[in-house]
Amino acid sequence: TNDFRKVLDDFMPLNINRFEINNGEVFYRDYTSKPIVDIKMTNIQVLALNLSSVVDSSVLPSSVIASANLYRGTLDFNMKLNALAEESTFDMNASLKETYLPDLNEFFKAYARIDVNKGTFGLYTEIAAEKGRFTGYVKPVIKDLDVLGEEDRKDNLLQKMWEGLAGTVGVIFRNQKEDQVATKIPLNGTFKKTDTDTWYAIIDLLRNAFIAALQPSIDGQINLASVAEEKEKEEKKGFLKKVFSKDNPDEKKSKADKREERKEERKEKREKRKEEKQK
Repeated sequence: TNDFRKVLDDFMPLNINRFEINNGEVFYRDYTSKPIVDIKMTNIQVLALNLSSVVDSSVLPSSVIASANLYRGTLDFNMKLNALAEESTFDMNASLKETYLPDLNEFFKAYARIDVNKGTFGLYTEIAAEKGRFTGYVKPVIKDLDVLGEEDRKDNLLQKMWEGLAGTVGVIFRNQKEDQVATKIPLNGTFKKTDTDTWYAIIDLLRNAFIAALQPSIDGQINLASVAEEKEKEEKKGFLKKVFSKDNPDEKKSKADKREERKEERKEKREKRKEEKQK
């Protein structure tokens, strides 16, 4: 019921200089699915520094560095943050490389009704947040994908058709030179309202397939300054809309207000007619 920062302040100044997790595991299990999904992230190493309840003069006084293994793949996570900020303030990047997709087949069978014969998955992301706003991107990359192969000879006809369709989509949007399917999805907005640019993601999917392959790496484009830049862009867009719109948005009335005005006008007319009849 209370803000944890207030609880810490009332309790005592608390300074965690170093927090570690060594060789941890995280499991995702779904016993209601068919087949049952039981996948895990292993060899989790986490090092967090300067998690303090004492206000620090630096913008991002704390840091978290983590790594893990996910089915032959490696996860690397880096974040700088202000744990005591009233609104989320952080700068993070993460990369997942070379996760072997056939090892996740129970997951694909349960939720996508397909199994994968070959392929690796990577995910690259950067996100920064400050003063209730955030900006960043997510870049998924699939390499050497093979959905329908000799291993599927015993599947029923519908299963073969579905996997054939999934495989065909993968072939159409694959960059032949790099043998990869990839796109980049921008993420912007406030924590109350998130904007995901679907068209941008589709355009990047096509660009990767037919023009130039996206690099399977972190781009190094996002930081706290990017959040401020994104806010400025939105403010400029809003200003231009006001300048070039036919009517001043400040003078526009909502539909509800206009309905109320019409009701009042009709009411006044009826009252006038009544008065004239009485006369």
